[in-house]
Amino acid sequence: MEPNEDEATEPETCIKAVFFDLDDTLVLTHAADRAAHMAVTELLNQRHPFLDQQVIIDTFVKGFITQPWDPNNQIDVTEWRAQIWCRALEAQGVNDIQLAREMQRCFDTTRMTSFQLSPGVEAMVKKILLNRIKVGIITNGHPKVQRAKLLACRADELFNTILVGGGR
Repeated sequence: MEPNEDEATEPETCIKAVFFDLDDTLVLTHAADRAAHMAVTELLNQRHPFLDQQVIIDTFVKGFITQPWDPNNQIDVTEWRAQIWCRALEAQGVNDIQLAREMQRCFDTTRMTSFQLSPGVEAMVKKILLNRIKVGIITNGHPKVQRAKLLACRADELFNTILVGGGR
């Protein structure tokens, strides 16, 4: 069977690589955040049950969205976020940087424990790899945070290329 004229003139196309975003694409980041917020709420309930934990969480989220890390890169990102927690506590009348740091540790630990590839992602990536197509991740944010997330979901075991940009 001879190719028709249209088939003969079209260039052969071949996909060489596919790149995915990490947060809320390969991993349900918001679900990990919710689990972390719940853990912080439990910690707060143990230490200061009279506080409005939801207001503290909401205040933290607002501060986090506004400026998730020090724009001048003078303060470590973990300490920066502890300071956001501290301001949220102060808005409720509690001035306790040590508790705020503990809240940030609780948040980070719970978030990273929950930070796993979404169902079906591993099988999809393996299927793409079987077709000899390279698979990569492009993610942005603070490099320390993004690298911790990549480690938590074991991205290096599955993806050929990982690009982390932004933040510094």
